[in-house]
Amino acid sequence: MYKVLLFLTIVTLWYACTPKQKSNVADNEKPLTDHPGYTLYKTYCIACHGGTAKPQERVAPPAFMVQKHYKSRYTNKEDFVKAVVNWINQPDSAKSLMPGAIRHFNLMPPLNLPVEQRQQIAEYLYDTRFTEPAWAQEHMRQERRRMNRQ
Repeated sequence: MYKVLLFLTIVTLWYACTPKQKSNVADNEKPLTDHPGYTLYKTYCIACHGGTAKPQERVAPPAFMVQKHYKSRYTNKEDFVKAVVNWINQPDSAKSLMPGAIRHFNLMPPLNLPVEQRQQIAEYLYDTRFTEPAWAQEHMRQERRRMNRQ
């Protein structure tokens, strides 16, 4: 019995004195996988807008590119979210911020989702740091050159 108690005491002291690994997330923050829009993004958006495949291998522009275009036009979160919420239900080529994407992929079909879900998706798109694929900078340069020639 003495050996068991000694062992439990040692384990308890070792655990209590072992430095804990610090999290990169502040105590009052949640990782984006806990974001209310994350599951909705995975359900409705990622199949077309996820991944890092090259444009010719995709069915829609990647989410980081959508985010980049919307953030360049709508500098505050409220306006960004409002624009994306409206776009999700009623994509309109006349109101598109990405005419090149429409030329390449066609117009996105409307997703008839409740406004609360569209809001959560839009907030997730605003808050997330998407990975920019290696091909992105060159693709954007080519698009700018093409637009300048028109």
